[in-house]
Amino acid sequence: MNIGILRLGIIGGSLGFDLRSQGHYVLGVSHRSSTCKTAINMGCVDVAGIDTNLMTHADIIFICTPMDLIMPKFLELTVHISTSCIIIDIGSVKNPIVRAITPHWQNFIGGHPMAGKSDSGIKAAQSSLFFDKPYVLILADTTPWSVVEVMSELVG
Repeated sequence: MNIGILRLGIIGGSLGFDLRSQGHYVLGVSHRSSTCKTAINMGCVDVAGIDTNLMTHADIIFICTPMDLIMPKFLELTVHISTSCIIIDIGSVKNPIVRAITPHWQNFIGGHPMAGKSDSGIKAAQSSLFFDKPYVLILADTTPWSVVEVMSELVG
């Protein structure tokens, strides 16, 4: 699968390592080109850039931004991607995000990895940060079961 990661910090970069190790093609978008270059050089993404149109061919997109940027970045993404694309956020507070995005995107599911480190940034990303750690998925009443199955397999 083609998997997009929007924002390449410790969480996005660590997800990238794990997803690439599963054989997925990982596209990364971050707001700094230097972060994109570092992510490529570290091997946590296959390609990276600063423009969200890079996500055009993504099957799944993880939004790994700070909470206040999740909704604006979601809205920015939707003009570039197929309606079949699954979108998941990794924000720590779920209810407001799920309520805000679900009416606009059928294939949205909230999520949050229950792991991390006190460090931040792409250079703190590491392979297997999420190994053997729970990954919480939050669905709405309207979330298609196929989305739950795909995401459970991917992060489970």
